Amino acid sequence: MSNPTNYDWQRAKRVLRYLKGSRDLKLVYSSLTNEVEIYTDASYKDLKPSNKTTEGFIIKVFGDVISWAARKRRRRVTSTCEAEFRVLNEGIREMKCIQSTIKSVMRDYIYPVVAFCDSESAIKCTTVTSKPKLKHVIEEEEQLVRECVKYGEVRIMKIDTEDQLADICTKPLGLARFVKLRHELLHDEI
Repeated sequence: MSNPTNYDWQRAKRVLRYLKGSRDLKLVYSSLTNEVEIYTDASYKDLKPSNKTTEGFIIKVFGDVISWAARKRRRRVTSTCEAEFRVLNEGIREMKCIQSTIKSVMRDYIYPVVAFCDSESAIKCTTVTSKPKLKHVIEEEEQLVRECVKYGEVRIMKIDTEDQLADICTKPLGLARFVKLRHELLHDEI
């Protein structure tokens, strides 16, 4: 950055403080379960003034975090349901790639994958057989989630917002909640 502002300096110091305070943290792989889990979340219109959506997902294999993403959606969405459905689809797309790696190592897939979503309307849209309300906004390539649910590869489960691990990817959290979610993701000591 050739001409940093005071704001840029404050943000850089915040990152350095976080790194200093978290240098003892690490990912631990302990294989506590025999499942593949996906946690997906979207925060609709949370980025003022652009009204864009932040979305993220976390994928756990055998109880351990192996993949995650957090990003601001480039295109606008028209509802919370659409935002949640799209990120659910992206998480499942990533899971399909991970499943092919699992198959090459273990010679089999792990099905069904459990996908956790905190939006009841997005969950309903994954199983609807008639024309869904989102038909005008969801493109053909974003139908993977419906296909996976239909063939039993993925089971979508409702999760309370308080238990949603992907919240750490999508919104600013209070310290207590941040530490709780970080503990669940890293298996560290609180």
